[in-house]
Amino acid sequence: MSTAPPVPAPPTALRSARLLARTEDGERLHALVWRAGPGWRMISSAVLGGGIGERDWVLNAQVAHGYRRTDPERHLAELAAGAGLRGAGVGLMTAADVTRHARAEDGGAQAVVTAGISVRGWAAAPARAAVV
Repeated sequence: MSTAPPVPAPPTALRSARLLARTEDGERLHALVWRAGPGWRMISSAVLGGGIGERDWVLNAQVAHGYRRTDPERHLAELAAGAGLRGAGVGLMTAADVTRHARAEDGGAQAVVTAGISVRGWAAAPARAAVV
């Protein structure tokens, strides 16, 4: 009986993000795309591809301030298809300018940040009481 060659392990880090551009409702918007390839197990709370499982790509799409669409999952799927992304993936949205993303690495962990600061406040801050 012969043994099969070992399955190569996936890389330990995602490749660098690719920057994409599009025009939507007359506004120039951008997106960051990472292609992970097969064998990547991801965890995400994203509206598209949320949960735990194998994912092939990550899309972080800039949307206009005051985003009004009521179908973000469909919108992200359309953007992913337009970018040529196939298979299961993770789709995120942000009003932050993703062209100004920052990268950091520490102890083998990598982070790419697209945080905006024009709308201030803590995500977990208690709601303010309405003035009557």
